[in-house]
Amino acid sequence: MLEYSQYYNYEGKPKKLIVMLHGYGSNKDDLINLAPELSKFMPSALFVSPNAPFDFEGMPRSDAKQWFSLVDRSKKTLMNEIKVAEKYIIKFILEQLKKYNLIESDLCLLGFSQGTMLALYLIMQTLLKPKLIIGYSGRLFENEWNCDFFDKITKILLIHGEEDEVVPVEDMLSAVEMLKKYKFQVTNHISRYLAHGIDNDGIRIGGNFLENNF
Repeated sequence: MLEYSQYYNYEGKPKKLIVMLHGYGSNKDDLINLAPELSKFMPSALFVSPNAPFDFEGMPRSDAKQWFSLVDRSKKTLMNEIKVAEKYIIKFILEQLKKYNLIESDLCLLGFSQGTMLALYLIMQTLLKPKLIIGYSGRLFENEWNCDFFDKITKILLIHGEEDEVVPVEDMLSAVEMLKKYKFQVTNHISRYLAHGIDNDGIRIGGNFLENNF
């Protein structure tokens, strides 16, 4: 079981589940800080933010984590690495849904950077079908995807800083193009003057997306 942080400020049982997937070298206590603001748009949602399963290769003795290694960025190696992370996060998500008697149409994946890459991988390569994905500062791997016959029920919002030098904004635009090619419903927003991060504008747009589509 992955360790996780959670935020819930609603009387009664959760009606929605938002799983927050942190970035490379971060941990469960990062994205959960967005939950109090986002919950204003979706009060009945439970926010859970799991640790990635692997210690961060840049600081192996710290509390920093990673979903997959970025030492070897060849396509074959990346896909093999992310398949390992897939097993952990799918198990975690299904356990959380079962715990609160929710289904996949009650699920949103919210990712940042490497977490966004993982979320997009899941809908392109597995049978998991969340209702929504909100992805900040991420990209979609180049791959021969197996999703031609999948139901394209997931609505996707990608948000990116125009001055991001870690994951260039062009990578997000390429992801939008690829997702549309596979008939996914995807919208995007570019935050002016923003580097590799999430600003108040991005939180507001993400919150509106939750409110209007859940």
